[in-house]
Amino acid sequence: MPITDEEIGRLVREMPDEFVEQLAELAHHIWARWTEYMIVHLTVGNLRRWRTQCNTAYKDLSDTEKKSDRDIATEWLLKIHELAEPQEDHDDTNI
Repeated sequence: MPITDEEIGRLVREMPDEFVEQLAELAHHIWARWTEYMIVHLTVGNLRRWRTQCNTAYKDLSDTEKKSDRDIATEWLLKIHELAEPQEDHDDTNI
């Protein structure tokens, strides 16, 4: 079941600002990396392929295309895991 806009809004309001900022930084990094790749490899053939991929449901992508999406999903999961880890208190005064 897809998440609603209302649920997304509630989740974002409950997240610490730093959590949102770090995810936004990752989003920008992934976007910039893809945009740079696209600029360097911009051909009519690639434009056709990318348009086809944009209009294809994930379940219908090739295994190679799915792997690329899973790699990006893994980047997101690693960042979320990093942000969800409890931060250790490095105050050495209580040793």
